[in-house]
Amino acid sequence: MSKRVATILGVHNGSSTLEACLQSLADQTQPSDEVIVIDDASTDNTPQILTRWHAKLPLTMLAN
Repeated sequence: MSKRVATILGVHNGSSTLEACLQSLADQTQPSDEVIVIDDASTDNTPQILTRWHAKLPLTMLAN
């Protein structure tokens, strides 16, 4: 039986570090089966970054 891995990430105006964080998740030897990102009303370009990464990671995006 294989184990499933989920990652939950909370972010608020995280555009300065979000790309590196998502790249790190993508580079893991055991990648996440699901990445749940909770955007806490970011006013920077965090939503655009998440949209770009949606095709690269199994992202579920929740906005607060």
